[in-house]
Amino acid sequence: MIIASSSSGKISIIAMPPLPNRFEKLFTFYHEDCEKADIFLGVRSSSYSDSLKQLFVVDDKMYLTCYSFDEIEQKNEKIKLIDEKVESVRRSLHSKIFS
Repeated sequence: MIIASSSSGKISIIAMPPLPNRFEKLFTFYHEDCEKADIFLGVRSSSYSDSLKQLFVVDDKMYLTCYSFDEIEQKNEKIKLIDEKVESVRRSLHSKIFS
């Protein structure tokens, strides 16, 4: 995955190979201020831990925030399984047509 962030607080997650939906934007969200509702803070730095499945973000106020990515990983695994099943059926149909 590619994780892109901006000074306006926008964080985008983009799929990369070997994910089945590669080069597609999985989703976008804004980093909100924990002290004021509906205020977005710019992202200074971010780091993703693959082993923890968490994104760590440092904002303009120098606060550290942690986002869990367990749901994204689970969704990608489901998509991968569906893509594998579709590919298997496609190969099966292809071999029956040309046999």
